[in-house]
Amino acid sequence: QVLRRFVDGVPLSDELRKMLVMEESEHFEEFSEEERREFIFHIFLRVCMGGGMCQYEDDIRPYLETVKGLYKDLVSVQKNPSTKALEVTSFVYQLEEAEGEFGSLFPDCASRQHSFCYLVVEPTKRHVTIWYLSHMTLF
Repeated sequence: QVLRRFVDGVPLSDELRKMLVMEESEHFEEFSEEERREFIFHIFLRVCMGGGMCQYEDDIRPYLETVKGLYKDLVSVQKNPSTKALEVTSFVYQLEEAEGEFGSLFPDCASRQHSFCYLVVEPTKRHVTIWYLSHMTLF
């Protein structure tokens, strides 16, 4: 636990959340730029940061279990017949902005840093999964 600080409307009250979003954190570089681009990191980030009414957990295990389950639910793999290695068959896209006749994907009152929309495309199954949050702060 650390002194609570608000960043983009989200309370950062421990080293985990600070290292995920604050470049000034002494632990920010624990994850490389390459690791931060991985979808599993994005899932970890979103689960740890939570939503507007999130009640944070002091133990990291529930976060890791949730991330593992979400990753397995969202991403498909199959065994390569020639190498016998598992390969991800899903394509993941992050939608950062969209405007339509009913407005924006993320309203002006939503936190830009903590709102997200991921499209997970399964070409072999002809299936798309959307994972979306328009993060609204309570205060």
